Amino acid sequence: MNRRTKVSMAILAALSTTVLTTTSVFAEDEKEQQIEVIEVTGIRANYASSILSKRDSNTIVDTINAEDIGKFPDANIAEALQRITGVAIDRSGGEGRFISIRGLGPNFNTVLINGRQLATDTTDRSFSLDALASGMIRSVDVYKSGTVQLTEGGIGGTVNIKTASPLANPGFQFRAQAEGLYNSTNEKVEPQFSAVISNTFADDKLGVLFSLNRTERSQTLNSVENWRTEVGDLAIKKGQSWSGPPEGGWRMLEDVNMIQSLGVSSFEETRERTSATFVVEYEASDDLKISVDGLYSEFNVESEGYRGGGQWFWWPTGDYEGTEGGIDPVLDNETDRNIMFLQHGINGQATAWLEEQRPTDLSSLGFNADWLITDKLSLNADFFWSEANNHNKGTNSQAIMEGGSDYIGYSSYDYRGGGDYPLYESEGNANDIPLGALKAAHYGQSGWNVEAENIGAKFDFSYDMDMGPLLSVDFGLHYSTNNKQNREWGMHDDAGWIYKRTQGSVGVLVPAELTDYGSVCNQCMPGIEDAQHVFTDIAAYMAWFADPATLDQLNGDDGNMVGQDISAQEYFDNAGGLTSVEKPIGYEIEEELTALYVSGNFEFELDDMLIEVTAGARYVETNLDSSGQIQKLIDYVQDPSTPENPNPPILRAIFAEDGDFVSVVESSSYTNFLPNLNINMDVHEDVKLRFAASQTLTRPIMDSVAPWLSMQDGTLDCNGNGIHEGGEDSCGYGNGSNPQLKPYLSTNLDVSLEWYYSDASMLSVAVFTKNVADWIVTETTIEKDYELLTSDVDTIHVTRPRNIDDAKIEGYEVNIIHTFDNGFGVQANYTGISSNAELSTESDFSLPGLSDNANLIAFYENETLSVRIAYNWRSEFLQSLNYGGRGEPQYVGAYEQLDFSVNYYINDNFTVYLNGLNVLDEATHKYGRHKNQFHSYSETGQRFALGVRAKF
Repeated sequence: MNRRTKVSMAILAALSTTVLTTTSVFAEDEKEQQIEVIEVTGIRANYASSILSKRDSNTIVDTINAEDIGKFPDANIAEALQRITGVAIDRSGGEGRFISIRGLGPNFNTVLINGRQLATDTTDRSFSLDALASGMIRSVDVYKSGTVQLTEGGIGGTVNIKTASPLANPGFQFRAQAEGLYNSTNEKVEPQFSAVISNTFADDKLGVLFSLNRTERSQTLNSVENWRTEVGDLAIKKGQSWSGPPEGGWRMLEDVNMIQSLGVSSFEETRERTSATFVVEYEASDDLKISVDGLYSEFNVESEGYRGGGQWFWWPTGDYEGTEGGIDPVLDNETDRNIMFLQHGINGQATAWLEEQRPTDLSSLGFNADWLITDKLSLNADFFWSEANNHNKGTNSQAIMEGGSDYIGYSSYDYRGGGDYPLYESEGNANDIPLGALKAAHYGQSGWNVEAENIGAKFDFSYDMDMGPLLSVDFGLHYSTNNKQNREWGMHDDAGWIYKRTQGSVGVLVPAELTDYGSVCNQCMPGIEDAQHVFTDIAAYMAWFADPATLDQLNGDDGNMVGQDISAQEYFDNAGGLTSVEKPIGYEIEEELTALYVSGNFEFELDDMLIEVTAGARYVETNLDSSGQIQKLIDYVQDPSTPENPNPPILRAIFAEDGDFVSVVESSSYTNFLPNLNINMDVHEDVKLRFAASQTLTRPIMDSVAPWLSMQDGTLDCNGNGIHEGGEDSCGYGNGSNPQLKPYLSTNLDVSLEWYYSDASMLSVAVFTKNVADWIVTETTIEKDYELLTSDVDTIHVTRPRNIDDAKIEGYEVNIIHTFDNGFGVQANYTGISSNAELSTESDFSLPGLSDNANLIAFYENETLSVRIAYNWRSEFLQSLNYGGRGEPQYVGAYEQLDFSVNYYINDNFTVYLNGLNVLDEATHKYGRHKNQFHSYSETGQRFALGVRAKF
């Protein structure tokens, strides 16, 4: 039995015992029970309820409430959250998936459900909100200032999703909706269904709730993509020959940014979600309320299609004398040096068929007891377990065939027009290549299998003090263990690339009957030629790929594969063939978190002004055990083939166990003291001034702390800095993780002024600053703790993530909600954010996800009709620092989206509605350091839903 299973069983046993003795489960905290209950039945009432929650909170928080049980104002939880000031979302396939809060991305925010942190199916710490159906949600709170009662981990903010409660809505309740969803990209209409049913018994002391959600959505995702950007010096070739440089050498264009590849992608994507929840609540007495709740969600995303129709620009040409058709590259300017026009001398066809899958599931179970022990002391005991999985054991696949360079001729890309994407032109196209003229290049399978489990318990006490200004003291103990395993699966490269590795000397042609003339997406992107060869049957191609007769074509006269001492069949079989297996690349991490907190609640008057103060601290201990696989470096040996080479002589890295990966285990621990102060002042009957100061933390992502190390060959004569300068020192090189990383630690200051001038109207202005210490940046340093057998390598340069920098984030938020007496209303908000960590050519220290955002919402409603139009805008933001593995950044361009919803109330029981998402059909643009350094242009289309709701 492994450690994970032992821990799970031990804690579950303890939970069972505690549940039986304390009769536990979940309930609202005491203060929330005292808040006025509003029956939320429309848009105005929804705003009124959210405003009241914000006004009565002792922290800086924003709330979204469902307009009715199971009915959110947006179809997706993430898309509903984007309406809140300071919150922005990342989309996947046009659907909201991750959130950023106040400029900090999904790894810097904590997502809770009923106060519990759930396991996640991602390889990092981000939570995929698209895995949850909105029909199960009652409300969502976004905490922007720290609070000691909630689980630590989000320096951006904390999101607490609350599920529906049967005792909060006594009697029989039934809500259901069915709709047909239309997507403009494939013109399909698909059914969606959700239902929530609840009832109370025993004089409303016992309540039961069940919800079910089933959605299935398909779409066509079309894009133009540059799959790789080259940065550096460019050799301008002569003509269309693969021969060496002309007399005098190739001309060089120094320090440029060049599109390396350009083509069209078109994928058919299907998203299927089935989820269910249950809640059982029992008010055993006036002093004890218990509940049990569970959740299950299964979410599968599958896509397949082609990527091709373009070119890999490996042979840039220029205007040499005596070269027919040669044209020099064109730069935008001398400063940016992006190549806006490039001619390619040797063109062919590369067909790539891909299939990608995201088969995930999420399960959770919670037990809660809310017990008034005495008139002054109360306890909320909560026990929880959750599990999340991504079952991708090599289910992503890719098949590539290529060739036909004798049929197409010169080609070029042209971005001088500044359109949505560069234009592509060639002398010929794939239809000029005969069937059967392309060679097998690659077939591969890959994927990351993720298994995660969270289990824990929380004991939250509150004691009424009634000692002058000190009203009460809250204190508690939280404990959890979080386990995550990430394992890479896939085929061995020796099998997948077996034909490409001998292509130059052998080359195996794909039979004509396995290919046909086609296109990627029938000219869906004008100006990009997308004609290409397609596979007639991908299963038949795989069978041919692995057929012994096909492999035999790689053998020479001696019966062995070219360049090998065994046959191609043996080589292929030794590599595992087409079978995906678990690779020795992955890790398992177990975090043990123990937290204690105490907080005092004060209230007093100063010059007739009510002042509320909450002051406390949270102490948390983190113990981390992580296991991974490394290649253990034991020596460097000079390559005997290089002594006369004018380049620095190569040192070959030598590993233990013949280069096999070795299991290693690392442990680390750290403690943090997180103070918190919230001050609320009623400066006027309807005006609140809030001040908050806190420290919060975010732990490093798993890939950074899980042990892994990859060492590369070294060089002689590097002068100790990794650069050949004719010195006598020798250097080794490597990349690795850092299991001893400390968490990001943020000191936060928040000020908010809020004017509640009616029950459903308000104006608020907030300013904030976050000073984040121990920011993790990838850095190369010299490490000397390597015991080598014979080599006297002086220095080994290893690139690892390290806590070496500080970041400062500043911003402001403005939000107004105004409702008129005639049924009209409007909401408008804007968030502006800046930081000292801005990407430059001198530094990679930057904050991915940092952006401004805004919302404008207008609505009208009466007894029979409600109309809502919502506009959202997000400024450009940095998405990645290493696009395509080339060490270059990728930005996402500014994006705007317009959505609407129309509801017609037939009677008290039935409503007909029409929703529209992305009705202006906006596309997504991505680019490099400069906006004219093209990366991709993607279209996800419009979505419209026509449906009916029923409630009883």
